[in-house]
Amino acid sequence: MSFDHELPNIVATPAPHGPGLPKAFIPLRYPTRGPGGLLLALNTASISHISSRWSKEHKENLLLLHLNNGRHVAVFEEAANDVLEALGLKEFVDGWTLDLEKDLG
Repeated sequence: MSFDHELPNIVATPAPHGPGLPKAFIPLRYPTRGPGGLLLALNTASISHISSRWSKEHKENLLLLHLNNGRHVAVFEEAANDVLEALGLKEFVDGWTLDLEKDLG
């Protein structure tokens, strides 16, 4: 049985293999809420670097995934640890924001 108001299931499939093309997406355990909608999976070949910043608009820290095309994906604080873990950056889980005492003291 299907309902009209249900969202479709989206499956991330591997991209075709070739020079410079990613082999697969990294799916996230839970959809990650951000200012642009839901982030379901990551293509690590498209990420140039990762940073964080304070958002005056949202009044919380955002994890920023900077893409090779100059754009970025912002992830809200509540989901940042899951994204870092999915990327294999477990050493930054719970430590991805600037701590004035620890980092600058």
